[in-house]
Amino acid sequence: MAILTKHRGALLILMLNLLLIFSGIGLVIPIMPKFMESLGITGGIIGLLVAAFSLTQLLCSPLAGRLADSFGRKRMIVIGMMVFAFSEALFGLAGSSGLLFVSRMLGGISAAMIMPAIMAYTADITTPEERAVGMGYITATITTGFIIGPGIGGYIAEFGIRVPFYAAAAAGIFAACITWFILRESLPSKENRSEAPPSAVVRRSLLSQLRFAYREPYFLSLIIVFVMSFGLANFETVFGLFVDQKFGFEPKDIAFIITFGSIAGAVVQLTAFSWILKRFGERRVVSLCLFLRVCLFC
Repeated sequence: MAILTKHRGALLILMLNLLLIFSGIGLVIPIMPKFMESLGITGGIIGLLVAAFSLTQLLCSPLAGRLADSFGRKRMIVIGMMVFAFSEALFGLAGSSGLLFVSRMLGGISAAMIMPAIMAYTADITTPEERAVGMGYITATITTGFIIGPGIGGYIAEFGIRVPFYAAAAAGIFAACITWFILRESLPSKENRSEAPPSAVVRRSLLSQLRFAYREPYFLSLIIVFVMSFGLANFETVFGLFVDQKFGFEPKDIAFIITFGSIAGAVVQLTAFSWILKRFGERRVVSLCLFLRVCLFC
């Protein structure tokens, strides 16, 4: 496909940014129990930190998407990566829960700036026929980041409990520099942009969209994604604390378990998932997966 030749370099840079972002998010998971002990904070605080990141990202994403349309995808990605680097460094330097919350909120802002811009950039450089392939690469990169992040974090922590945060900050600065000097802006200049008539553009606020979401055909899917994301966030928050307290696991042990589980999921997606979907249908697969998740969590 043309996306693999004409825009390969741009797509690789986008994938590098996402890989570093989600690896940086994942690498802190196995070290949180020890980090929590060093600061004397409770598991409840850790849960609130995760919520602060997600809530900030939710609130800032609509505005960040509009800014990416106004000021350019490249600029938003670079600024977002710099904010990400600063938030990771601040988390590593923090000695109080207040600074930790500031760091996580900045992390949420950086994710809100980066994700819409990268998705829009991918749409800019692909044709409608190529778009699914391009988005597939983006999704695969996110999954890969979650896979390798905890493993890397568990081993880097051997050099110091705060070292993984500094490593993530350095990686963010590196990606921002690569993006700034190599990546070309995909958004056409204002002179070349074909603007839709004002009457054809309907902008609704986030609250308005959420208010009337129940009328949309995707509402049930939205609920399922919300429940799955909610469960995943809680699992990632609690799992490390649970095995640390109950079994005395070290960061390397936690990293190994999370990485092994992520690799197993990726292998199934790449090999058997397509056959399973065709054999049993989307509705049955979704229902079965939800049932199995409840059983395994219990």
